[in-house]
Amino acid sequence: METSGTIVFSGDRIAVTGLSWMDHEFGTSALSGDAVGWDWFAVTLDNEVVLMFAEIRTKSGRSQDVFEGTLSFPDGRQLPIQPDDFTLTPTGQWTSPDSGTVYPSGWRVTFPAHEIELTIDPLIDDQEMDVAFSYYEGATIVRGTMNGEPVAGRGYVELTGYAEGGFQR
Repeated sequence: METSGTIVFSGDRIAVTGLSWMDHEFGTSALSGDAVGWDWFAVTLDNEVVLMFAEIRTKSGRSQDVFEGTLSFPDGRQLPIQPDDFTLTPTGQWTSPDSGTVYPSGWRVTFPAHEIELTIDPLIDDQEMDVAFSYYEGATIVRGTMNGEPVAGRGYVELTGYAEGGFQR
């Protein structure tokens, strides 16, 4: 979303403009009794392709097949994304100095049928939210290829359930 406003920092008023992300969760009805959390991603590429996808993790460490994502193209076409349509591999981890929770930090994701290979990295490591419970929610930078052409972009990640079960690589 286009954003503009003023930030007051140490008594100074600073005008800001840019792009913002608005997150609104409509519930957690997709989680079964075996689910422990999710790794959810939104990615906007410089070719105006937009991806939204997630893995819902279970106690056994496997991903549930209950989530549908979306691959959106600049011309308005949208394709559904199912869990079997992509592979998501953590490339690192980060430990919160506040909660001690270990989160995945950095990912490689591939969508073979769409010839998309991306590397997703946190803009900064410490983006843990400490509200009713601790979870990770923050901005990412994206690099990779689509149909053999280089792409870059930005994104957003939300990681839940790691405080309860920890990050297992």
